[in-house]
Amino acid sequence: MIIFKNPSAIDMRSLTTFGLTSKEGQSKIGRFGTGLKYGVATILRNGGSLQILSGEDEFVISTLETDFRGQDHHQVTINGQNAPFTTSLGRDWEPWMAFRELYSNALDEGGKMFRLEDGSAVSCEENETIIAVQMPAFESIYFSIEEHFIVDEEPLWVGGDIEIYPGRSGFVFYNGIAIMKLEEPSHYRYNLKGHISLTEDRTAQYPWMVSKKIASALTAITDEAIARNVTKGTHGYEKTLDFLENCQGVPSATFLGAAAQNGLECNETAAALAKAHLPDRASASVTIISPEQPGGACLLNALKRLRSLKEEPSEVKWVLDPTLRIAGSNFTVKGDLVFLCNSVFDSQDRMNIAVFDAWEEKNGSDWKARKLVQLADEVSSNV
Repeated sequence: MIIFKNPSAIDMRSLTTFGLTSKEGQSKIGRFGTGLKYGVATILRNGGSLQILSGEDEFVISTLETDFRGQDHHQVTINGQNAPFTTSLGRDWEPWMAFRELYSNALDEGGKMFRLEDGSAVSCEENETIIAVQMPAFESIYFSIEEHFIVDEEPLWVGGDIEIYPGRSGFVFYNGIAIMKLEEPSHYRYNLKGHISLTEDRTAQYPWMVSKKIASALTAITDEAIARNVTKGTHGYEKTLDFLENCQGVPSATFLGAAAQNGLECNETAAALAKAHLPDRASASVTIISPEQPGGACLLNALKRLRSLKEEPSEVKWVLDPTLRIAGSNFTVKGDLVFLCNSVFDSQDRMNIAVFDAWEEKNGSDWKARKLVQLADEVSSNV
């Protein structure tokens, strides 16, 4: 039996009148004045039972079969009197939504939720309200409460209007309460603050806006481990996020570095964002090439081959970075820089191809053809 205890007496009009609510403000989950009625109908519709105690008063919630135009319905009753709704109210609500409603009410009122063994006596003090629910689905939710609520936990990272908590999840949270069911589980639990538009069933009205907020916040991440995980294109929910479209301002160096390091495993939009924010000019420390640095010997040999064709590769800066991995390519060109990925560092053949392809990109897509014609003309003139 799951108990929801509030430190105030219930006004039973919350079960008999639609549109009454004491919860003002856009951030409140239960501001529509329908939640308790929806929750009761959902519990009864799914085979559960409940009783409401308020001080010395007890309210027995039951159902009565009734016919409406040839169809059977279950009229909800309170102490034998008809309530203004049937168990079909909120027919799309799932048990976790009813649990969320009762628990949210308790939290909003400064109350609490706990469990008693079935058959245990339930007592109620003056000026408090207890809602006791017997339902297998509620028992399951109670023992996996972190899947639907975030309570008394420390976040791994906080930034702007988002908190990130450990643990995979099938939901996105708003002020600690699940509001959006995900098609694929997320690698972390995301809790949004600020304002989110909700429907009357307390779910996100615009799921695309929720994902937009999460993607935007993650581009500012400063935790390396989180950045590596959220930019991977192999995680369920995170791989669907569009970081390129939703980035606000300049992404953090941590995010860009993680995207580059994930390489072929990177979320495509994160990889595109990383490429778009590669620097236009390299510092002296990354343009010095020596045989001792990773990839240095192969690059020097490739540049020597390029010079043998009477080209001057020093017209651009060749950047070697052992952490750089760019999805789908061995190099990328940005301004006067050519970034070479570490995938070519240990292979002279791959390095040669990357250098020549990058040089062609800098000099026009027909550079190789023009160079072959030029070399052929030189050979002919020397015969």
